[in-house]
Amino acid sequence: MDIFGMLGAIAAGPGRVVARTEVKGLTISTVFTVDAGYETAVLDANGTHPVERYPDEEAAKKGHRRWVRAAPKLTTIKKLGYGDLVDDEELELVREN
Repeated sequence: MDIFGMLGAIAAGPGRVVARTEVKGLTISTVFTVDAGYETAVLDANGTHPVERYPDEEAAKKGHRRWVRAAPKLTTIKKLGYGDLVDDEELELVREN
């Protein structure tokens, strides 16, 4: 995606929600976005962290369920980067009270 496509995706706003589940101070959110397609993010006290991307909606639903099952024990995640612009990074999660 070029810079104009990325700006258009940002202007389009949040994607279509596939599933959203709150688990022990974290929110697991799976959406379809214009720029990245289907993806799951973990939301904590510090923000939104994309963790997995999928080829289609069925895979996204399965992935969402997998992250919901894992959420109670998560302490760190690998936040996905964005193409060649932003690298992946390891993050320590901060749960909401």
